[in-house]
Amino acid sequence: DLILVRRDKNLVPEDLAPGEQADSEKIKRLVDQLTGLQIDGIAGRELKPEFGLDKPALSCMITLASGAELTWKFGKQQKKESYVLKTSNHDQLFTIQGWHVKPLLEVKRDTLVKKKELAEKTPDDSKLPAPPEKP
Repeated sequence: DLILVRRDKNLVPEDLAPGEQADSEKIKRLVDQLTGLQIDGIAGRELKPEFGLDKPALSCMITLASGAELTWKFGKQQKKESYVLKTSNHDQLFTIQGWHVKPLLEVKRDTLVKKKELAEKTPDDSKLPAPPEKP
């Protein structure tokens, strides 16, 4: 349930609240993981129950700059440590090793957002020397 939107050439969570900022390094890593997925093989074109796509472990909707929308669904294969990927722009189903997909499953909104730090910390007045006394 995470939606990233492009703002000022950066991807940020859509519901970014005041006092929060996007962790751009973690978001970049997420995008790199998605765009750099390594396909292990082709599982064919037929949807089979053992592919786990009826209840996907992960679903992604991607809107391209052209406005085209892609859907990626990752199903955990029964009795295997791999996933099947079904994309809306291909007829084939792809297999991907589980170690490529597991980090994507761990991404939550809270992992991509951090609290804004105070712009400048004010010094603790009790540690400042007392002003000189008037004569």
